[in-house]
Amino acid sequence: MAMTSLKPTAPLHTVLTTVAQNLKFHPSNAIVVIAMDNRSMTVRCIWRIDLWTSGGANEANGDWRDVWLADLQHACEQTLTSPARAIVLRYPDTDHPDVSTPETSVNAHLWRIAQDTVDAYVDHLETHIVSDKDLAVVREKLGPMVAGDREELERELAARNDAYRAEQIEIPVITPANTDAVIHQIRQILLAEGPIRPHDLALVSAGLSHIAMRDTVIHDLLASNPLCWSIASERLAEITRLTWPQARVATATVLAILRWQSGDDVRAGIAINVALQHDCQYALAALIWQVLRCGLNRHMWRRDLLAIDRHTFRYGSRP
Repeated sequence: MAMTSLKPTAPLHTVLTTVAQNLKFHPSNAIVVIAMDNRSMTVRCIWRIDLWTSGGANEANGDWRDVWLADLQHACEQTLTSPARAIVLRYPDTDHPDVSTPETSVNAHLWRIAQDTVDAYVDHLETHIVSDKDLAVVREKLGPMVAGDREELERELAARNDAYRAEQIEIPVITPANTDAVIHQIRQILLAEGPIRPHDLALVSAGLSHIAMRDTVIHDLLASNPLCWSIASERLAEITRLTWPQARVATATVLAILRWQSGDDVRAGIAINVALQHDCQYALAALIWQVLRCGLNRHMWRRDLLAIDRHTFRYGSRP
């Protein structure tokens, strides 16, 4: 994100504008934390954690509250290093304005937990409950064509997806005869520069949906260097945004592993939540979520994985 400074006396509308310009949308039913340096007032990062939605994807997971608390704790540990200042915002549920009383009660409790948790990490804490009126003022200020408006961003992404579909790209057929060639192509695509072509998107998405190919690609990438992890992460983030929903669980899981290995636990947690929202039974995603939750040493995990012969991932019987 661009280096931004916020004065302690900055009005709420200025703070909300900063959030929209950096996240590229206005959050809904979420808590947003702005982590800042306590001396220079420079914004270090801005991150969001969603609140409870009745009937939503989070309700399908009985451990949702534990996941939420673990994500909150991880985000604080990674971003709120002393001396730190934080602004914590609670955004209203603009997508579901008619919320039930139990949902309001649950989210009020999570809001108190979030304030107490963040406060334990910072030297100065500022909190705000954002209203619909506040958001309306900021939307009017930014204008309808600014990417900070979530609806505009969704329209832009939908248009890009329509463009990919218009290319009439067929999902590649992967056979034992071409598996090694596809693995090689996937590595090349993830480490290349420039825009993701429709054919590349389809090839990576289809390839990572095969467990043996996915595990072999992970092994090969982790055997390289951190710069390769960073490049591949950015490419996978773009592919995850553009690919079809059924393939998103695999691409998001591999993205989470690379983010975690790069030391970016916050965005790793975001990626793994995306994966589990699409398939809460996906074994590797559930494993990585447990790894992030318990704080397993990433260096030891990578060392043990690379100690396994590549042939095992490529040809071994995998669950």
